[in-house]
Amino acid sequence: MDAKIVITLLGTQGSSSQDYAARLWQGLIGEYYHHRWSTWYELMEDTLRKNVSYVEGPWATELRHWQERWVRTDNTQYSTEPTGNAADISQRMYDQYSRLLRLQSEGDGTTVL
Repeated sequence: MDAKIVITLLGTQGSSSQDYAARLWQGLIGEYYHHRWSTWYELMEDTLRKNVSYVEGPWATELRHWQERWVRTDNTQYSTEPTGNAADISQRMYDQYSRLLRLQSEGDGTTVL
């Protein structure tokens, strides 16, 4: 639990130090950051759909409550051993996204790659 606090909230409700020591460690992407980003995107989609002004306050408050509950869930076990081949994964990502980046750069005249 202490490690989760240090790498995510670093404080309590109202703390301005959120993500002070953010890390992309095992479990954080799928369990922590995915939730943060997906709820933010849902807020953005809802804001656009309703054609209203973006208001972060209620979302930020609920997110902070969720983060504090997540930190206090101390029964999670994370692997200390890597899985997969980083070079192969990187190559597949490059193959998948480089074409899209080239298409985008051709469309607006900028050079991305």
